[in-house]
Amino acid sequence: MPSNYGEGKEPLSAISEPTVIFVINNSWKITDTEEAIYNATHAAWKISESVRERAVYALGVANGVVRGAYRIDDWFEDPNQTGRWIFRGVPAVELDAVDKSVARLKPPQGQQTAVRPYMDGIPAD
Repeated sequence: MPSNYGEGKEPLSAISEPTVIFVINNSWKITDTEEAIYNATHAAWKISESVRERAVYALGVANGVVRGAYRIDDWFEDPNQTGRWIFRGVPAVELDAVDKSVARLKPPQGQQTAVRPYMDGIPAD
């Protein structure tokens, strides 16, 4: 992870609804279109049924910065990968989350995971 993880960006505001952060570091490029960011974020994930049932929002995060924010409409199992799920959603402009830092949510070294559920919402800074 870059040493400037989320630095220089305004912090993401608290989100009261259940939210899942999907880390898209490996697929995100600075030149990505909104469609490419959505495709990277909603892609096939290993995610529990309980999280799928409760999650309202999904955030695609690369290098500690929100690249895409979506309101989840529904989930379907990836037809090519058993046990992996894809969500359908729409941009969550109400969150004003894109280009905001989630550095305060960075897990401790050695505990990184690509799917980070916050079922009580995203806490305030």
